[in-house]
Amino acid sequence: MYAIVNGMAVLFFHILFVILAYMALSKVNWRKFLQPQYQAMDRYLCIMCSIGLGYLTSSFFITIIEILQQTLLSIFL
Repeated sequence: MYAIVNGMAVLFFHILFVILAYMALSKVNWRKFLQPQYQAMDRYLCIMCSIGLGYLTSSFFITIIEILQQTLLSIFL
């Protein structure tokens, strides 16, 4: 039961942070970073960067939460 809840929480965090990263990165003008023949791919670049950034930040926060859980369990048990 704990593994199912933990897995769902991790999935929720990943999706949440990918959406937040997409909302932040969609404001960037990607066309000025791309050559003229690749400017049609600006939306794909935004999506890929959002997935990468969202996964990295959610993994960071999940690791911090796991470290805090282990630390508190070792102190109080």
